[in-house]
Amino acid sequence: MQVLEADKIGSATSPLQLTKTVAVINKNDQPKVGDVVVICALSESVTYGNLELPSGRLAKINKGDVLLGVLGKRRALKGFVGD
Repeated sequence: MQVLEADKIGSATSPLQLTKTVAVINKNDQPKVGDVVVICALSESVTYGNLELPSGRLAKINKGDVLLGVLGKRRALKGFVGD
């Protein structure tokens, strides 16, 4: 088990009421919708450089930020659409 300190938490995790300190208990070789993920931002983007926080506020994603999110589908009018 590894304990990590997140810099930012994505709003999609709101129902879980996560704190910035999380314990990573395993790695999942077969991720699925609804799994919580911990990632490190590899770069910054002027166009897509914000993360919506549980409060609804948008926060700038900086290179090296550790982020908590959840896997799932996202539909948007423009920009990134992920499956």
